[in-house]
Amino acid sequence: MIISFLKKLTRGLSAIALAGLVGFALLDFLFARVFRTVGLPNAARLIEHAMLGLTFFAAVYATIDRKHIVLSAGWKGRWELVAGYAGSTSSIIIYTLLFFASMSFLVLSLNNTFPIFSIPIQFFVIPLPLGFFLMLLLEFARNTDTRLKRLLAVSGLLAGILLALPTINELLNYGLGLDLAFLYSLSDSMQLIISILKLPLILILIVLAFFGLPLFLVLGGIAGLLFLGNFDSLISVPAAAYNLLKDSSLPAIPLFTISGFLLAETGASRRLVRLFRELFGWLPGGEAIAAVLVCTFFTTFTGANGVTILALGGLLATVLMSTGSYKEEDVHGLLTASSSIGLLFPPSIAIIVYFIGANFTYQANAHLIEGVRFDMNALFIGALIPGLMLSLSMAAYGVIRSLGHNTKRPHFSAKRAGRALIASLPEILLPVLIIILWLSGIASLTEIGALVIVYLLVVEKLIQVFGRKKTQAADQPTEESVPINKVIRQALPVAGGVLIIIAMAKSLSTFIIDYGIVDLFALWVSSIVTSKVVFLLLLNLALLLVGCFMDIFSAILVIAPLVIPLGGAFGIHPVHLGVIFITNLTIGFLTPPIGMNLFLAGYAFKKPVMQIYRNVLPLFVIQLIILALITWIPALSLVFIS
Repeated sequence: MIISFLKKLTRGLSAIALAGLVGFALLDFLFARVFRTVGLPNAARLIEHAMLGLTFFAAVYATIDRKHIVLSAGWKGRWELVAGYAGSTSSIIIYTLLFFASMSFLVLSLNNTFPIFSIPIQFFVIPLPLGFFLMLLLEFARNTDTRLKRLLAVSGLLAGILLALPTINELLNYGLGLDLAFLYSLSDSMQLIISILKLPLILILIVLAFFGLPLFLVLGGIAGLLFLGNFDSLISVPAAAYNLLKDSSLPAIPLFTISGFLLAETGASRRLVRLFRELFGWLPGGEAIAAVLVCTFFTTFTGANGVTILALGGLLATVLMSTGSYKEEDVHGLLTASSSIGLLFPPSIAIIVYFIGANFTYQANAHLIEGVRFDMNALFIGALIPGLMLSLSMAAYGVIRSLGHNTKRPHFSAKRAGRALIASLPEILLPVLIIILWLSGIASLTEIGALVIVYLLVVEKLIQVFGRKKTQAADQPTEESVPINKVIRQALPVAGGVLIIIAMAKSLSTFIIDYGIVDLFALWVSSIVTSKVVFLLLLNLALLLVGCFMDIFSAILVIAPLVIPLGGAFGIHPVHLGVIFITNLTIGFLTPPIGMNLFLAGYAFKKPVMQIYRNVLPLFVIQLIILALITWIPALSLVFIS
């Protein structure tokens, strides 16, 4: 019962935060750009805190629906029980730790911050500790059915309180004025113990990641242990997350993720498949070209490559198999390999996150970008040719595999293609609209994301209503379409899962930067690697491995600060380095043994993962060749960068 209540509560709060995010961005756009005024008062701060609310309420929603990204090894039998008990207990420990850290941040760190419309800023930051508290409550609610589970849950809570003692002491002393001598002694002892045991505890968390502990908890737990183990305040963890969520580009991530869901789950996907079939179906391998284009289009918006393969994999596989030109293994390999290429095209969420994370590093090392161009536009432009190379190579593979089959191909019909184009015109115009607004500077990325959501909500609703009336009038069966409110409910936990990972990864990267680990790592690598060629080879190998084990967002925020100074030391252009970085992580989704897309494809196509490995292998090799060209020919990334 409590789980059902929490689901309704967080779904409602997430929707309110999303509505606030979209509404504030649109009002500011209208006031500033259309009515030529100073804009909506406090718009930036309202957007920041709507973003904060969406992140933590949607993260609770993701916890309820079990939509957090995990590195689960699929344990069975006794090991599954062990993984469940260990994961639940460690989750409670980390939730407790992060809750007290967030409460301390709320009470102690925001006193000198200006209010918004005379409302204390603390009111707007409540979602941060409240989110962790609700996740803690949820974990307790799931562990009440047996005596052992209840015992482990209480033990986890007590362990979390012990680890949080230094933070609790700060909160009581500086927040409530309670100077308790025994608590000082206990907290000092606990901090000393953590400093001694931090490395074994971090290793345990890494092992637990492979037992199904959500990645955001692994990252947040490691960050907390590192700060406490170095006698620093645990407030640094929520403070880093809060400061990141205030970045003006970050709200574009949930907005484009939700836009991608609206495109993938409504009738837009079928309309686009129909259009590309009409345009390319008469060519040998034309359906493969269409499938690659559709995969690229949808992943570009969602940023979560899993959405493409799960939502469209079945539909596209049916289309390709129905032509008689492909074997089943070719279809599954092509769709799996094409499902993450869109991360290299605007408005790619991966590129946005890379720019945000890299910007922190470049601000601390301004000499690395002195005299060169590095901005988000440059990254988008730099990734275009590599993205096109990957897309064309996948399409070419599909065409080649179709040759030799004596299948009858439909004739090109300008009339049918025209009807399909008119039907899908709202979706086709969308990327054009985004590029015009972005490159012209008429709207910021967040404002564009808000405009896209409103545009899709209106267009898809009108299409659903008029399409239903048209089919009813013609006495035809109504084409099934997922209700828009259901699509948004599906999108919210995915957005929350992505955002909470980004927030926790930023906490860990803050420690890495603040404690000079970046400089030490750069010195160490420079002492053993003196050749740019060797560095690029090692970089590609390391990033492919990272792409295998980590989601793309945490990999960017945790690994990029270590790599960027090294790239600067070897004279690699910041845009070229960024393109290499993102391309590697994109291909990492296909890298055995645990590339995420391999497991998602196995689930979508109901095939063993080992079979998916074999199907993807030739396309994986092709993508590695493209990666080598991108790495060794900088002009492919820099030709359009002035």
